[in-house]
Amino acid sequence: MVEFKKFLWTLPIFSAILALIGLITPVAYVIYSEGGLFFWLWALNIRTNTGEIWFNTDTLAMVGAVTETIVIILAIVIILFTVFQVRKGEKNLKRIKILWLICGFLLTLAPIGYIIGAEFYISEFWTNYSVGFGIIGPFIAAAIIILGIFFYKD
Repeated sequence: MVEFKKFLWTLPIFSAILALIGLITPVAYVIYSEGGLFFWLWALNIRTNTGEIWFNTDTLAMVGAVTETIVIILAIVIILFTVFQVRKGEKNLKRIKILWLICGFLLTLAPIGYIIGAEFYISEFWTNYSVGFGIIGPFIAAAIIILGIFFYKD
């Protein structure tokens, strides 16, 4: 029988993959009869009926987009770096767990920033637009990485 602990390193990898998928999928969208409008975390917008593709260059949108994207990418890099340490047999698991907790916090912070910023930028944004995986993915990734902390024993 295969030991479960041998494959625990896949939890953080799965978390990083979900965070990356969240980064490349729309955070919000609306579908009309003639097309749709999609928004990404990194300020990309697409209108499908006209084929129009643009970046929101408003200062608030750009600062938020760059900050939130960097935060998620930083969390992904830290997760991958620590997974390689675990796979090599790193003995200081306490430090790795602290880094995973920080990554969980960062992966939660970025979409919360977008949620608040979008509502501030466009009144009733979340009433008018549907939630995409781009906003949900980092939350799921955060939950998985934090779950990984409890599975790993020192």
